[in-house]
Parts: sequence; structure tokens; C-alpha cells
Amino acid sequence: MRTVRAGFAHHRVGRLGDAEVLYRKALAKDPAHADALHLLGVVAYQYGKTGEAIRLIERALPHLQSLPDAHLNHGNALRQAGRLADAITSYRRALALEPKYGLAHSNLAHALNEQGDYKNALTSAKHALELIPEFFGAHINCAIALIGLERFEEAESPLRRALNLAPARAETHRDLGLVLAKLRRFDEAVTYHERGISLDPGDASQHCALASTLHLAEDLVASEPRFRRALSLDPDRAMAWRGLGEVLRASGDIDEALWCFRRALELAPSLPEIHRSLATTGQHPADEIHLQRLEATLANPGRPRSERVSAGFALGTLLDRLDRYDEAFPCFTRANTLYREQLAYSGERFDPVRLRAQVDDLVAIDKLAQSSALEG
Repeated sequence: MRTVRAGFAHHRVGRLGDAEVLYRKALAKDPAHADALHLLGVVAYQYGKTGEAIRLIERALPHLQSLPDAHLNHGNALRQAGRLADAITSYRRALALEPKYGLAHSNLAHALNEQGDYKNALTSAKHALELIPEFFGAHINCAIALIGLERFEEAESPLRRALNLAPARAETHRDLGLVLAKLRRFDEAVTYHERGISLDPGDASQHCALASTLHLAEDLVASEPRFRRALSLDPDRAMAWRGLGEVLRASGDIDEALWCFRRALELAPSLPEIHRSLATTGQHPADEIHLQRLEATLANPGRPRSERVSAGFALGTLLDRLDRYDEAFPCFTRANTLYREQLAYSGERFDPVRLRAQVDDLVAIDKLAQSSALEG
């Protein structure tokens, strides 16, 4: 239909309002026009009207089963709605129709990353890079998968390539800073964080990332105000409360650190890292609900391994403190096994000396926290 074609011409150059008017005009004449329904759904998605986008595209899909774009756009709307499993199914339908559809590979990688399936995300991202090497999003998805696998050295290159393609994207500066911090190149990391903040000073995640890097560099004095700045921008950012608590605990302010950990737990009761922080202070409430949450995380193969490792160590610590030693020991065993798997999954060799040093650090922190609590 000529009206739909005219609408699509506007759509392609970003005139969404004009496109929407013409698509609706086409639907007034033919309410079942599949192309108009599909493209109007895409406009709704671009406006952030996720529910409407899904409804419109799903009305069109029975007539567009052989169109890869329809499945791709359906997947995009589903992912925006948080329906990751359904989005992944839609992207795979698009790829079944067009195996060399680079954007579908890239978006599938994005959804798999959000699901925590970093290994398969990396495979999809690499397919995307082969097909659309100049698309910065494919490099971003590759880097996020590598970061999820803790392959930080490898993640640096796709992040730098993404910055070359889209130098004004603040999130890439932030993520490259975090990767460089993991590689203990702190001065470089801070430079990228500061660039990210200059590009988007109101983004709490930028300040939180810089704070985390400064904390990792053991610069507690500089880290604390950055966490506080992040929280002034986003008071409900659980991991910023947890990070601030870690800084305060390391500075000896146990009471305020505990308050921060408890606030983080209120905001995100399912995050095992927060339970682990509380457990190492010896002040975790350790009620059955918290224990059950940690057990569920540890037992859930769908959760990222890093979360399951934190859950296992936190659960083992809590059970040990409750004198439930027979239950605690298997938790530590499972956490150690998952830790080994995580290293193998990321291509690293299990290093018992490194693990022993990490455990010794945790024990030392725990003893310091208990000592400070007694002194207070």
C-alpha cells in the first residue's frame, strides 16, 4: 500500500510522528494490514511504549512469519519488557530464517548477556562481529560477555574498538575504566571514568564505577565521596550502598557500614554479594528467609556463577556461625567447586595459591570487623 511506503520513508529518516500518522491512516482503511501493524509497533517501541509495541507486532506476526525483521523487532520489544526468554526465542526465529542476520546475532548476544548466559552471548557476539564489524553494539556485547566471564584482558580490545566507533558513548568509557581497574591499571581507569562522567555527569553508575575503581586501588579517602555522590543521584542503587559500606568498614566505621549493608539488603534482598558483605561482619540477621534465598541462588544453575559463588560462601559463613557445621561444609565445597568452574569457564587455570590468598583476606576482614565491633 502506497500509504505504508510513504510512512516507511519518513520512518527511515527518523520522522516518527509523520510515519505514525501514515501507518494509522493505512490501518483505518485496513485494520489487518500486517506491514502497517508491524511498523507501527516499531514506532511504539522507539517511543518506549513497550506493551503497545508487543501487541501491535503480535497482531502482525501471523502474516509475517517468514519476515526476519518482524521476529527481530518482536524480540526487541520483548527484551525491553524484561521478557528475556521470549526475546531470545524471537531472535532465534529471525536467525533461523536468515542465519547471516548480523543485527539479530548482536541483539541475541545482548539478551543472553542480560540473562547471565555469557558463554553463548560471546558466541553470538562473535558471529555479529564477523557480519557487521562496524556496528559498535556488537563490540559492546562481546566485551560485556567477556567481562561476565572475567576475561578482562580480552574485553579491553572490543571496548576500545567500540569507543573508536562511538566516542561519545559514556557507558563505554565507564566499562573500559572498570576493565582497566580489574587489570590494576588504575591511573588509566580513572581517566576513562572521568571522561564518562564529563559526558554524563548525572548518571549515578558513572560515579559508582569510579568509586569502585578507587576502592580497588585502596584509595578509601577518594572512594567514599564518589559513592556518596552516586547515592545522591540514585538513592536506591543497592550496590552503591554496598560499596560505601565496604569503604566504611575498611576505614573502621563498622556501625555506619552495617547500616549501609542493611539498606542495600532492603533494596536488593536477592543479591548474594550483599549477604556476603553482611556475613563477613558477623552481623547478618541469618534468619531462615535469608538462608533460603541464598540456598536458592546457590542451587540455581540459571544464575551467574559469580553470584552463586558469593551465595555459597555467604551461606556457609552464616551456617557456621549458627553452629550448623554439617550444613555449612557442603556450602563451602559447592562454592569452591563453582569458583573452579568459573575460572575454567573464563579460560583461566585454577590457582590454589590465589584462592588461599582470597580466603585469607576474607578471614582478615572478618576478624577486623569483629574486633572493631567489640571495641565500639
